[in-house]
Amino acid sequence: MINALSELLDDPNPQVRIHAAQELARRPEKKAVDILVAGLNDRNARVVCAVAMALADIGDARAVEPLLEVLKRADYGLQNMLGNALVRFGKMVIAPVLKLLDEPDENTRAEAVSILSSFHDCSVISCLLALLNDKDISVRRLAAYGLGNLQVNEAVLPLIPLLKDEDEDVRWVVAAALGKISDKQAVVPLVESLEDDFWPVREAALISLMQLGDNLATETIAKRLSDREENVRYWAAIALGNQLDKRGFELLVAALNFGDDSLIPVNAAFVLGKLGDLRALPHLLDLQELEEDVETWDGKSLLQTVARAIEQLRMK
Repeated sequence: MINALSELLDDPNPQVRIHAAQELARRPEKKAVDILVAGLNDRNARVVCAVAMALADIGDARAVEPLLEVLKRADYGLQNMLGNALVRFGKMVIAPVLKLLDEPDENTRAEAVSILSSFHDCSVISCLLALLNDKDISVRRLAAYGLGNLQVNEAVLPLIPLLKDEDEDVRWVVAAALGKISDKQAVVPLVESLEDDFWPVREAALISLMQLGDNLATETIAKRLSDREENVRYWAAIALGNQLDKRGFELLVAALNFGDDSLIPVNAAFVLGKLGDLRALPHLLDLQELEEDVETWDGKSLLQTVARAIEQLRMK
């Protein structure tokens, strides 16, 4: 049977070769591994992906080095798929993947960082911390992403300076990572990031401050209700709703009468309904008396949002 599947891996039809790789994954003998490793040289990227996943299913350590060799010469999309396959081998890949960080190709190094970020291991964490200062933007970004996903507490202080990184995507990922780690040392730097020129950084900073649950940022968050970007305004309202202090509630109520931008009262009404605080009911009832409805650019109606919020509060 294995010999027949080996012949099918040479079939002119890529779909037949993919099916053969999938079948070989069910036969974890040494010969099957050898046949699949040879299949990594297929010219069709979909077949190479199928072969890589088949090798990952088997999990034989002998396949790791050949997979890494293919990864080094693959294009970006295929590198990502091969990286996913290598992660499935578990911690046995850490040492050989660390060697990829010496490769000259930026994409290869970045994929190595992405793979390593899947493992909460002392050697990996030390490596990711060092890579926060790497010359390559994508490496810095992925290192920050990995440290955030792994929730590495000792990464907070090294991450904070990267909120001022020259690259906007690095700043964005760092702002999000600090929220995942959830260390109060990040509150003041994240508040400062609410002024970042790149709106995804402001959005990520708001979400992270919400995750940190610090009421010291209430007034600064409220200023983002009038942010020029809709997503930031939305998350500012959500973040205020998550504030447990009296001031956060007051600022949301005040936002109901923010007439210059229709999205601000819509977002405020939505959040007040979700909060379930009955103190908001009279303020929302007042809005029902509006003679003319207000609609946002994407078709959201203020009166409909207010009506839903009132219904939610009355069900309490």
